Amino acid sequence: MTNKTHFQNGYNSIAEICAKRLQRSLTEEEEKFITSHVGFMALEAIEDSAKTLSINALEELLNSKANE
Repeated sequence: MTNKTHFQNGYNSIAEICAKRLQRSLTEEEEKFITSHVGFMALEAIEDSAKTLSINALEELLNSKANE
C-alpha cells in the first residue's frame, strides 16, 4: 500500500468519525481541513481530536481554517 493510499484511508476514517459524531455530513470546508494536513502524526492528532473533543470543539476545529 502506498503512502497516498494510507493518507486517503486516514482522511476517510477521520471524516467518517466526524460525520458520525456530528450526526451529519461534513461541509466542504470541514473536509478541506482534514485533507489539508499531511503526515501520519498530523492525521493521528486529528483523529484523536475527532474522537475526544466535545461536539462544539470539534466543529470549531474543523472550521478553524475557513476564516483564514
